[in-house]
Amino acid sequence: MKKLFYIPFLTSLMLILCSCSSFQPTMRVDEALAHVENNIVYHNREFMEEKDLRLPHGFNEENLGALKFNFAFKQGTTGTDQASADLDLNRFTTNEWDAFKREFENAVAGTKRFPIAQLMYGLADSELRKKTRNGVANTKELDPSALKEATGIFHLTPMRTYSWSLESKEKTNNYTLKLVVNPLAADNNSTLDGVQPFSIQVGCVIYQKTDRAGRVIKGLSLSDSKKQEELNVKLFRAAIVQFFNKMYNIFPAGGKIVNYEEGQFNLKAGRDCGVQPNMEFVVYAKKKGDEDAMRIPLYNATAESVGRTTTLTVWRKSDKKNAKKIIKMIEDDFAEAKEEYDFYACSDGFAEWPDFIERSTRKGDE
Repeated sequence: MKKLFYIPFLTSLMLILCSCSSFQPTMRVDEALAHVENNIVYHNREFMEEKDLRLPHGFNEENLGALKFNFAFKQGTTGTDQASADLDLNRFTTNEWDAFKREFENAVAGTKRFPIAQLMYGLADSELRKKTRNGVANTKELDPSALKEATGIFHLTPMRTYSWSLESKEKTNNYTLKLVVNPLAADNNSTLDGVQPFSIQVGCVIYQKTDRAGRVIKGLSLSDSKKQEELNVKLFRAAIVQFFNKMYNIFPAGGKIVNYEEGQFNLKAGRDCGVQPNMEFVVYAKKKGDEDAMRIPLYNATAESVGRTTTLTVWRKSDKKNAKKIIKMIEDDFAEAKEEYDFYACSDGFAEWPDFIERSTRKGDE
């Protein structure tokens, strides 16, 4: 009978111990952000190998190179499922707002793909554009003559939400950063070449142990201003990477192929067109002199030695009948093939965390 008594007792004790051990306090900022940065979907070779060899959806040869886009910001706030007193936690402080804009500005400059990019603070509505062209708009370092050249303005509204829950002295803190993006034509507020509004979202969870008064006794202390700043900056960077990853999927980078030799192409596009190391490309052919000619995918290739021009190394060839014919022409005599076809390469998103945004500490990194 004693054995029968101990069995359910030990089972209950094990369940209690297991439930307690499953809640692990977050000790460092990088722990909170590791899953965010590692869950970004990169279009690297491993990703591309699972896809058919085809051109990215919606690609446009006119948009392969540098893009004359402006970016306008307006801070947004969201509701909260906590008490109304917590609403202020969803608003950026002046320092946080400045930090976000600084990180975004650095990223825009680092892509080298937006040669006339102007960063406007406040929604760039039609009245603002009119005033800007007259040189009287209250916008930061905005050159009216450059704005006239812009083809699109991307309105970005960053919104942050903070919520928490507490159970048995175990506190779960949820941070979410969302970017709502509205792309418009720069001249008339119409939809930008069929690009629909979109949003991206990143978030992190921080676990803490508390005492009866609710004070943190184990785990990352969010009352530490330096830790809070570090968390914000890394969350900002993850969101900005997501944003530009989306942009590169909508507007692939690339350009014209100028040479071929032993499995490698020379692409007349480099850093100045936003090309990144290890970026994956599709090389395709278009009948010369015919703007309406079918674009024929030929190769998958990886970007190497990126500078003013880019070297693409082939790792897959198309097995389609019409592509095989052109591939043979290229490999027999590229100069002769160029007399009949124009050759281009276009990217397919990011292959890895981009080098123009400072690398944060991620899981597995030393």
